[in-house]
Amino acid sequence: MIAQFGLLQCAMAQRLKPASLFQGGVKFSVPASYHVMSQSEITRKFPTARPPKYAWANDKRATSTIAVTHAAAKLPPSRLGEFKTFMEKMLSQSQRGIKWIKREIIVINGTRWVHFEFTSQAIDTRIHNDMLFTSFRNEMLGFNFNSTVAQWKKVQPQLKRCRASIVLKR
Repeated sequence: MIAQFGLLQCAMAQRLKPASLFQGGVKFSVPASYHVMSQSEITRKFPTARPPKYAWANDKRATSTIAVTHAAAKLPPSRLGEFKTFMEKMLSQSQRGIKWIKREIIVINGTRWVHFEFTSQAIDTRIHNDMLFTSFRNEMLGFNFNSTVAQWKKVQPQLKRCRASIVLKR
């Protein structure tokens, strides 16, 4: 009985559910076990001047989140290389204890993305971040898939599947 329950939990953790933002302009999948965070949860989890517009979390403590940011700042696709250079410098200065894993431009489902993967120090733990930025309707669109370093190996497969599912409608 316990083994069956464990298998059910594992199967549920692997399922994805569809998400759609910006009138269907951005479609992707999130792990079925993640919930949409309320505005108050987002404000608490991301106490910055510009928290993400949307976020999903794995549990009430939000030890793993998927955050989506859309900024009105102009970012034409032709300037992704310049944006990458700017963000590398900004993240290097703003993220305490940053350890870079990847800094590159990749393509996901036909869209070019600036991709950063790194760990950094939060107030009480190390965080693993897998970030994507691109031009969406000539404005900056960002995704951050993250978790505590301790949980990364457990949630990474789900977050990678989520990341690979992103499709933008131009």
